[in-house]
Amino acid sequence: MREVRHKYDAKTHDSKQTALPELPEILEPLDLSKMTEAELSDELEKGLEDMKAGQVMTAEKAFDGIRARP
Repeated sequence: MREVRHKYDAKTHDSKQTALPELPEILEPLDLSKMTEAELSDELEKGLEDMKAGQVMTAEKAFDGIRARP
């Protein structure tokens, strides 16, 4: 997330796009195979609330950030 913020945050201000949301750094990805149905439902609800609050980015930006990882 630090890399994405460094790479894109200034561009969002110049283009009048919504700034990147302040998100906690995820130390390791979620393992869906180890989650209960309730945990998965909670995570999906969190994502939906983020979306409703406008805390989103384009797929292009997300994949650019993934591709930029060493």
